[in-house]
Amino acid sequence: MHARDVPVLGDLIDAVVVFATTLIRIGRHPFGFVHAISFDDPLAPRRAFKFIGAGIAFAYLIISPALSKHNFEVSEFRFGIVVLLRLLLVTVIYHAAFFVVGCRRPITKSLILSSYINGVYFPFFMATMLPGYLAIGPRYFFEPLAQLTPGQVSALEHPLVLSAQVLFLAGYPFFFALASYWWATAYGTRVWLSTALLVAAVTLAGVANLYIIPLITPIVAL
Repeated sequence: MHARDVPVLGDLIDAVVVFATTLIRIGRHPFGFVHAISFDDPLAPRRAFKFIGAGIAFAYLIISPALSKHNFEVSEFRFGIVVLLRLLLVTVIYHAAFFVVGCRRPITKSLILSSYINGVYFPFFMATMLPGYLAIGPRYFFEPLAQLTPGQVSALEHPLVLSAQVLFLAGYPFFFALASYWWATAYGTRVWLSTALLVAAVTLAGVANLYIIPLITPIVAL
């Protein structure tokens, strides 16, 4: 019997293979990858969702040392849920913005694009958060700097934590540019318009993050 013949193990192997091969394709041609997506293929959403599912699992594997160190507190998992909710919110608002300016496409197209780009971004984000998360736990993400103790602030001044922050600041503009190009290509519009709409979507999502997501996440964490 082959390992893939075992139902659960076979699905796991397929997910790992899909994630690894797709990640390599995106890594080789990040801006050209969107041209290879067959949006009309009925299996396209399934492949994209499988990719982001594996990406989420990989992201939690990356941050597992922090989860282990802080005894798997509920807030540790809520951290990832909050990030994913924010990414989903940006996707929905971004799609709606295109609809408003007359670029009307099925929302499935946005979900496919979002699944691929966030399947890469979410592990990257978790990797850059790991040093700070190891240093002081969930407070690194949920609490303002002013509310941290002097010892916690000192821990965040470690070179490894600072290097991870610099890496995130350097990588975020790349993902922003990549998303702008992907959506512009898929929606048949100008890159500058796609960029402007993404700025608007991120801004509106930031406002929602302040007033809406804090009301949702305690319920999700139960």
